[in-house]
Amino acid sequence: MAVAAISVDGTTPSADTPDAAAQAVRRQATLQWVIPGLTGAMIVMGAARGEQQRPSNIASGVIVCARRELQSLPRPHQLLPMGTP
Repeated sequence: MAVAAISVDGTTPSADTPDAAAQAVRRQATLQWVIPGLTGAMIVMGAARGEQQRPSNIASGVIVCARRELQSLPRPHQLLPMGTP
């Protein structure tokens, strides 16, 4: 079984490069840019997520939740039976 020589200059396949190898080289060239882009996006999203866990944001979140819970509780006048002063 003979192995064909693959002629590739960097990430640009030449005319005599087999189709399968040329397609793989083009995909690799695309991934050279996609992978760092996705990595950068993950870093930015992680930083934004970390900002949401700052103590000031946590405190305001706790206050909002506590207010919501307190508003859902029945009022004292709603607890008294009818006819009670």
